Amino acid sequence: MKNLSQRGVALVVTLLMLSIITVTAVAFLALSRRERGSMSQTINLTDARDMNDTSVARAMTQIIAPVAATVNMLNAEFRTQRT
Repeated sequence: MKNLSQRGVALVVTLLMLSIITVTAVAFLALSRRERGSMSQTINLTDARDMNDTSVARAMTQIIAPVAATVNMLNAEFRTQRT
């Protein structure tokens, strides 16, 4: 009879440990999925910022290029020359 009760206790302990491991695995998977979504948003935000910086730099270059092409750098007052 003692052997039978020990088997019952072992079964209950095993099922308890299995349920704890299952809950832990499900929680880890849910956390991983949420982290992946968060990382995706961070990557999109970084891409948007880089594109914004690039477009601002290009616009500044297009504004400054004609001025730089017509300025005589040897002139101390940096006046534009018309040829």
